[in-house]
Amino acid sequence: PPCSRAEVQLHGYYTLKTVIRIGSKGISIIAKTYALTVHALCQLRREPEALTLCQEGRRRYPEDLELQFLEGGLLLGVGKTQQAEACFHALLAYKPGSLYSGIDLGLVGYKTHHNLGVLYQQQNRHEEAVHHWQRALAANPEYRPAWLGLGELYVFQKRWLELEKILQDLQAMPKAQLESTLLRARFLAARGEMEKATTLLQQRISEHPQEFLTRLVLSQILVKEGKKPKEIEASLHAVLALQPSHGPTLRQLAVWAKNTDVEP
Repeated sequence: PPCSRAEVQLHGYYTLKTVIRIGSKGISIIAKTYALTVHALCQLRREPEALTLCQEGRRRYPEDLELQFLEGGLLLGVGKTQQAEACFHALLAYKPGSLYSGIDLGLVGYKTHHNLGVLYQQQNRHEEAVHHWQRALAANPEYRPAWLGLGELYVFQKRWLELEKILQDLQAMPKAQLESTLLRARFLAARGEMEKATTLLQQRISEHPQEFLTRLVLSQILVKEGKKPKEIEASLHAVLALQPSHGPTLRQLAVWAKNTDVEP
């Protein structure tokens, strides 16, 4: 019988792990193999193992930019923000002209600026977050994660004029309909138009049922509204159906179940 996607990923993971074990230090393909294996572990939602392996790779290849970028993201994911910040600033210190051919310049530019935006938003360092998202977009105006991060911060700050400008820019990008929908829904919810916000997201879900971010934002808006227990429960479980180990949703479901006397 054909293998499931998870089985294929697992087979690839163990194959890559074998290559790492037999590889010798100094061969650049081994550093890339570390990076590919870390990606595979993240896809399997095995982030602690991914971080351990990434740090092992960094010890062997301390100058590898992709491993450094991945380590920063994984550290940010587990809340080690000081170490993550150090990783990202070290990446930004590289000069593009000093890098070898073929390197993804986003690692020392817009992608790392975006990650710093995420980090600073989590720490409520909003002006620094805005600065780095703007730097990311100046370098790559079509980098949608930075548009989404900046837009969500503007929703939080109720900077409606700046948000409308972002929505207009996203509407003009054929590949940015997801980000446009998510920001529009958050905008509507922040202004108390919950029904319009949830309807917009549910329409998107009907067209793209496997889209994780849309289901996540819908669950967050429903939880914040707090008026539709059955829909809240269903939305949280729908998020976990796509990512069973998604920490914030698991915690939200546990809190919701405790407050409503329902089994999570």
